[in-house]
Amino acid sequence: ILLHENPAHVLFMGLGTGLTAGGAVPHQEVKSIVAVELIPEVVEAARTLAEHNYNVVDHPKVDVHIDDARHDLLAHDRNYDVIVSDLFVPWESETGYLYTVEHYRVAASRLNADGLFCQWLPLYQVGEREFELIANSFASVFPHTTIWWGQLESTSPVIALIGTNSPINFDSDRIENRLHDLRQNVTTIDPTIATPKDIANLYIGDWQLQPSAKFNSDEHPRVEFLTPISNRNRQMIRGNAFESYYNKSLSPLPADSVVFSGTKEIKTPRKRRAIQRTILFGR
Repeated sequence: ILLHENPAHVLFMGLGTGLTAGGAVPHQEVKSIVAVELIPEVVEAARTLAEHNYNVVDHPKVDVHIDDARHDLLAHDRNYDVIVSDLFVPWESETGYLYTVEHYRVAASRLNADGLFCQWLPLYQVGEREFELIANSFASVFPHTTIWWGQLESTSPVIALIGTNSPINFDSDRIENRLHDLRQNVTTIDPTIATPKDIANLYIGDWQLQPSAKFNSDEHPRVEFLTPISNRNRQMIRGNAFESYYNKSLSPLPADSVVFSGTKEIKTPRKRRAIQRTILFGR
């Protein structure tokens, strides 16, 4: 939401505890929020956490839909500035269809021209093969696919794939003003996004669509069936395997799809990655 210049209309695919969708409520720029949740009882459970999730279920600018997220996108032609796809366990039955090329195409068609799609992804629940299936499927739809840290931990790393039609304009002054306004509506600010520099340091780089890439599709839902094998064989991207993959595939990524401007100093890709490596691996 902070990366979009004017995020008036936001969609969350998945509600869960409501903490993710509730995070949009304090943003003054956000005028309407739609949250789609498959299980009715989950909505009731989220209501009991109202004091922690900004009363997201019953907030006046929030509309909760009880539906399958893909069905909801297909059933409504409403457009959004930001769509956020929450963490979905890849090996659960039919969850892999939320990581397919076809799903991303529909989501892209529901974004405004300057829209942004955020796919949260737990690296510790996928192997290298499945991550690249998802990342390549995503990048086959979105011309600019950037990767950002959501959880800087080597044992349970979480990243966000963010898809856009054009490079992201990261104006540090605009983001600082947004953060100032946000502080008026929240009790605390997550220290990982306390300043524009902190947010910029979460940017890993741009995923490059591989020429010989295989995709996760409705016809070939590879992720759902390959992830349990990686899990059984202890090949998830975590611990030593994560450090190896980070050094081999993530750290060398180009970083051209975010244009930095404004008066706040933003570190170079090399310095940002040095910071990331220190936090992740202590060196």
